[in-house]
Amino acid sequence: MAKYLSKIASCKHDDSIKRILRDTTMSGDISVSFETEPSFFDAINFLGKKNDVLIVEEVESKKIVGVGIISQKALYIDQQPSKVNYYSSLRILNDHRNGRVLYLGFKKLRDLLQKNDTELTFTTIIEDNHLARNLLEKKRKIKPDYKYHVSFSTFVIKPISRSRVHINDGLKIQRGIDGFKPEDVIHFINKQGRKKDFFPVFELKDLNSKEYQMFNWSNLYIAHFKGELKGVIGAWDQTSYKQTFIRALSTRIKTIKPFHNLIFSKIFHKPVIPNIGASIQSFFVTLIAIEHNDPNIFAQLLDKVSVENAKNYQCFYVGLSESDPLCSSMKYFSNIEYKGLLYLVDYKLNKSLNRIPYIDLAKL
Repeated sequence: MAKYLSKIASCKHDDSIKRILRDTTMSGDISVSFETEPSFFDAINFLGKKNDVLIVEEVESKKIVGVGIISQKALYIDQQPSKVNYYSSLRILNDHRNGRVLYLGFKKLRDLLQKNDTELTFTTIIEDNHLARNLLEKKRKIKPDYKYHVSFSTFVIKPISRSRVHINDGLKIQRGIDGFKPEDVIHFINKQGRKKDFFPVFELKDLNSKEYQMFNWSNLYIAHFKGELKGVIGAWDQTSYKQTFIRALSTRIKTIKPFHNLIFSKIFHKPVIPNIGASIQSFFVTLIAIEHNDPNIFAQLLDKVSVENAKNYQCFYVGLSESDPLCSSMKYFSNIEYKGLLYLVDYKLNKSLNRIPYIDLAKL
């Protein structure tokens, strides 16, 4: 029987971890792999202030067979800045998915969670990822307790050069923050964002940090009326260090692909179905801060983002919890919707979690 050990990875394990990411796919009608070229450890800086990478290694071969990441984030919980753990990127090679690997991985995870001073831990899973759900939801010795908290949607939208939102309310939309002080924009983002649980605490210094690599003032879009800020969102392209590759298509998707790309994509503006082996040219909508959580303001900002990025991207992603009124903005945009689940890990009730959850896909 193979022997394994668990430990915290270092940069010397970079290539081995990248290999696991390539070799483990998220299965479905469209199977994808999430990869981090050229450097795994450089890529994961976007996840949080501090990132610990857990690995399980086969003792005899020194082969890494499992990986997971615990990231420490600064998020608003119950309107207060809080230290929060995020557990992500759980991957185990197919021929090593056994009880011993799981036991060691979860034991290391629990040890780390007990040692730090964060207030809660959460993780997210695609609803259709039944393998991961069965793994995490099943009661196991030493495994942390996973408690379902909320469902959310990932909306995949094709950017087009034609405006899709026509609302005559005098609102002005611009890219960049010309005419506004950086401190005022930061203050607005935090003032609106703290109304939702799990919204990132955003500071001026963050724009020069590794956590926000390839993101700057020009990535922000702002809505204003008579000189007053009404909404801010960001458009964040992470493909220079985080990629999504198409690894397989189901028979059904292969059959409808030509018709879908010719009719639904070109005429009805649905995102195209890429070829197997292709990487998806995309970006994330991030830091969604809207006064009064007004769907009309959000829709106009998304429309501006769509028009300005139509030539260079196949799609962009918007994450919203199912209880967020901003979901009604999606009526203007033909989209593909994927459901996800947010779980609290070993959660002990010490703060109210009754506010609308915020799902920032660019930080997951």
